[in-house]
Order: sequence, then structure tokens, then C-alpha cells
Amino acid sequence: MLERFLDLAPYISDIICCKIDAPTMLTAVQLNTIKDVAYVMRPLEAMTREASAERYVTISKIVPMVSCAIDQYKELGVTSTIADELKRNITLEIEKRFGHLEYNMLLAVSTLLDPRFKNLHFKKPEACAKAMSRIRKFISEYKSAVTASSTSSEDEEKVDFDFWKYHKSLAHTQIKRKKTDGDDELTLYLSAPVNTLKVNVLETWQEMQGVYPNLFKVAMCHLPIVATSVPSERLFSKAGATITQSRNRLHGSRLSKLLFLSSIAGTKYWNYFFFKLYIKIIHFLFPNFRFINLKKKENIDEISIYRLRRT
Repeated sequence: MLERFLDLAPYISDIICCKIDAPTMLTAVQLNTIKDVAYVMRPLEAMTREASAERYVTISKIVPMVSCAIDQYKELGVTSTIADELKRNITLEIEKRFGHLEYNMLLAVSTLLDPRFKNLHFKKPEACAKAMSRIRKFISEYKSAVTASSTSSEDEEKVDFDFWKYHKSLAHTQIKRKKTDGDDELTLYLSAPVNTLKVNVLETWQEMQGVYPNLFKVAMCHLPIVATSVPSERLFSKAGATITQSRNRLHGSRLSKLLFLSSIAGTKYWNYFFFKLYIKIIHFLFPNFRFINLKKKENIDEISIYRLRRT
């Protein structure tokens, strides 16, 4: 809202000058103060947007976001006194409210298991050590469970504000450590360089499953957890918009299916759903037709190309 007011300030000033009974326009000093305040609030806006997402992993971003926000406010330069006081108060509140998040085992373990962050943003070594010991405990439990089961059975866009600047500087200056010859999956995983911020964390872990099989199980138990309640609140809002007065006889099972279909709209799974439906319709209408799978070509579609041949 503040940024929009600053964009419209020249036009508002012209309108106010033409009206005798109009309120007094803000002075240049006051407009500069509003500009500094809006600039101070940008890291908080970026944190809110990142933590409220629902189509990618969010829980592992909490500890890095707090670290990046504190660094952003340390380097933030403002000219007005009000904005400078606001910056100091926000920094104190962030350190007061979120300074001990590293001791939260759920957040700490999730951050360590995110290939984009690992242990880069841990300010307290004891908190990182506790999270690593917790992960090793999970790995030993998985190993013992696998051993027990094997003995019982033989067959088994353009951006002008970079919130992640501090993380990128840490990632570029990371010292590559040599891999040990031991069988500790966590040590081998942490010794590898971090991935870029744009990678899909879950897909990356699918690729690393063969290298870190036990660590993969721990990651799949922690990374899918959402960081905030915003996605569930969005789901309730969608349900309220779906059950209208003209559709008040919808059953719960049908409503669940509608909400599921709306959640995958615009994704490759939605295209795949219509593709499979198209095949079933063709089979029903033309039983004598059969589908022949062609070789997938580049730059077309992720779904394999089919052609019809009459038998």
C-alpha cells in the first residue's frame, strides 16, 4: 500500500492543488520517510511470501530466512530517523522471537536435509550438532529396521530485490571438504557442495536416493511438512467458495474430489489426467483401435506421443 501511494503521489499532488477543500499533501520529507519505511518492510514481505507457499518445500527455509533477514537489516541503509528506529526494533524482535529456532529439532533437521542450505545458516554450533545427532539416530533406527526385516524374509522473473543475497554469498564461499572413506551418509552429504535455490528439493532427493538411502527416508519424513497454516487456510477458503447456495447438496466425497482437481490445475498432472481420459474414451468408442507408443521427442511435451493404428 505504501509503495502504491508513492507511485501515485505526483498525481495525487496535482489533484489536491486543484481542490480548495482538499486535505494537505504530504511534504517531501514525509514522502521520503514513507519510502524508507516501505524499504525497511521489504524483507518481511519476502519472508511472508516464501513461508506461505504451498507448491514447494517451506519448512527447511525458516532458519535460512531468519539468517538472511538479520543480515539484510544489518546492511540496510536509511536516511530518516523513523525508518532507522523501525529497522532497529524489527531486528530486535526477529532475534527475540526467532533467535532460538535452531534448537527446534523439526526445523533444524529439515534445514540440514535441504540440499540448498545444509548447515550454512546455523549460527549456534551446539544446535547444529544436536540436529546432526538426531539425524544419525534416525539413520541407525532405519538400518536396524532394515536388518530385522531382511533376517525375517529373504524377498523385499526480473527481480530488483534479492532476499537470498546473504545465502548466495555463503554458498559461493563454502569450502569443499574431502569425502571420508567411512559409511556415514550424513558426513558424505554435508561434504558435498550446496545446490542452487531454484532446484526442486524433493526431485533432488529422488535422484540422491541411491547414494543416501537411509538419509533419503529421514528427508521424506521432514521436508513435506508445511511451515505455516496458510495452505490449509487456503483449502478452507476454496471449500467455502465451492459450496455455494446453488451447490449446497454436494457430498463430502464429491467436494474432496473437486478440491483435489482444482489443486492440480495448470500442472503436468492435469494434462496427464486429460490424456488418460482421452485414451479411455477412444477405447470405448473405437474398440478396434490400438495405441502405439512413439519415441518421445525433445521440446514437445512430457507425456509420450501416441498415434492410432487400425487393426
